[in-house]
Amino acid sequence: MKVRLHSNDESAAEATDKTIQALPGDGRLARNEDGTIAFDDEGLATVEGGDVGFLIFALKAQGYVADVFA
Repeated sequence: MKVRLHSNDESAAEATDKTIQALPGDGRLARNEDGTIAFDDEGLATVEGGDVGFLIFALKAQGYVADVFA
């Protein structure tokens, strides 16, 4: 699923990724070959793995991301 982070600044994106990884289900933000978080042309990141239904709920309900596009 695609998500719009509150900030695409490297440190903020890394903090969001750590939060997603801490949730049950082994989700994480996709990375570029150099290890940085990958963003598409629209500035969206991709969440990989995990229970999609739970992640959508958690990311929206807890406000960890600005928008979720499932």
